[in-house]
Amino acid sequence: MKKLLFLCLVLIFAASTAFARGEIVTSRVENGIIILKVDTREFKGKIKPFVADELTTAKEIFETGEYVLVLNGGFFDMQTGAGISYVTIDGVEVQTPWHNPKLMGELEISGRTDAVLNRSELRIIQNAKGKTEFKIAAHNDPLEKDESLVHSLQAGPELLPEMDLVKESFVQYGAGGVVNFEAASALKRRARTVLAFRGHKEHDLYIVIFPNSNKVTLKEARDFLKKEGFKRALALDGGGSTSLYYDHMEIHSNGSEEGRKLKSFLVIEK
Repeated sequence: MKKLLFLCLVLIFAASTAFARGEIVTSRVENGIIILKVDTREFKGKIKPFVADELTTAKEIFETGEYVLVLNGGFFDMQTGAGISYVTIDGVEVQTPWHNPKLMGELEISGRTDAVLNRSELRIIQNAKGKTEFKIAAHNDPLEKDESLVHSLQAGPELLPEMDLVKESFVQYGAGGVVNFEAASALKRRARTVLAFRGHKEHDLYIVIFPNSNKVTLKEARDFLKKEGFKRALALDGGGSTSLYYDHMEIHSNGSEEGRKLKSFLVIEK
């Protein structure tokens, strides 16, 4: 009888929809959507972007043993391997779209330069008192007084509190509402990677993965996050780039065993 009771308890625990390891809590919701809650105070100074010298997979970075978690980051050119997004690490701008002449030429021809360069980014800020804050802002938004930028990872678009696909040049419409241009499959259902916060002063960073089993448009991702009570949210590169490695969790959505080779990532150091 005791053995049977013990087995039942084990099965109940294993079937739970939420579990925790260390300071990261993972929950699975409808249709395989995965939400990880990261206590940024427990990982102070360890959450930051990572830019690879050459395109590489999240799995290869995770297998170095240096990181608790590895997540896909910003946009990049799959043909040239050059980044398309701004990245700052330890106060130094290590990647900029201006390093990608092919991209800048295309943006100038299409008239999209200002909008793409000003897409939204995750900022990790330190104020004069040494307090660390996580913010989502447009790239050109100024820092507040006594703030310094420690890290930033640009991608986009911002999903919450407001989403504007035209302003961030993910969609362009022509006469009669015809779609003339679409970036990042914004209007199509794809796997998605999202960073989110429940409040403006919230210490917990949430990583939300919409896997291949529940592909969504950016609007559908926004609506789901709003329903779940999130107040701020930023989309990272998604589609086939969607990649997550944490503990025994391995997610990639490009159909290969290794995952897509990427340029930038968000990592949590051990």
